[in-house]
Amino acid sequence: MTETFERKKEEEDCAQDQVFFIRVQFRHNSSMQGTVTWLNRNKSRFFRSTLELGHLLHDAYASFSEGEKK
Repeated sequence: MTETFERKKEEEDCAQDQVFFIRVQFRHNSSMQGTVTWLNRNKSRFFRSTLELGHLLHDAYASFSEGEKK
């Protein structure tokens, strides 16, 4: 049980080191469009909705987590 807790704590610490810059260019009907830049990897992507932004952030975290495990 302690090992699981320690591993989870390490994953949380790594996740805190990731920095994103979100630039909202347009807002309309409770949604937004813009760009998100992952500063640690110097990658930028456009998003067309808040939901898409959430998916981009989730995918970035997932790819980071996979890279750390290897």
